[in-house]
Amino acid sequence: MFAILFALVVFSGGARAFAQGDWAANSFYIELFGVGLFYSINYEYRLNPWLGLGLGATQWEIGLWGITTEVIGLFGHLRVLLGGLSAHHLETGISGGALMSGSTSLPLLTPVFGYRFQPAEGGLLFRLTLLALFTVEGIVPFFGVSLGGSF
Repeated sequence: MFAILFALVVFSGGARAFAQGDWAANSFYIELFGVGLFYSINYEYRLNPWLGLGLGATQWEIGLWGITTEVIGLFGHLRVLLGGLSAHHLETGISGGALMSGSTSLPLLTPVFGYRFQPAEGGLLFRLTLLALFTVEGIVPFFGVSLGGSF
């Protein structure tokens, strides 16, 4: 997986160098499902047009037989965007973090692959992603839908 991500980073830079002002570097978005399982609130900073680093958080409650438990999740992500300064991108990357409830913690590490609409000048951000959740039973395919903005 690391070799694939490394190759994408190296070869997706394109032939021209980008100036810092060529793209909207900051993004905020809400993701339904995805790494946060139900929802998450996310921030991402694009280091250049094809590489982004971000943080996300989620908080929800789950109840069973009258017992309610609060779950808090914190995670980071690395995203590689193919498509240069186009508004349409093929997105791949990895997310990692943990879901925590009381003294219990569930580590998460999941690859992400999908489509991203994000114009270079900023504005609407839309993502549709597929991801794999690794569990004790095996790999569970999952998806996420995100909506937000970039500036």
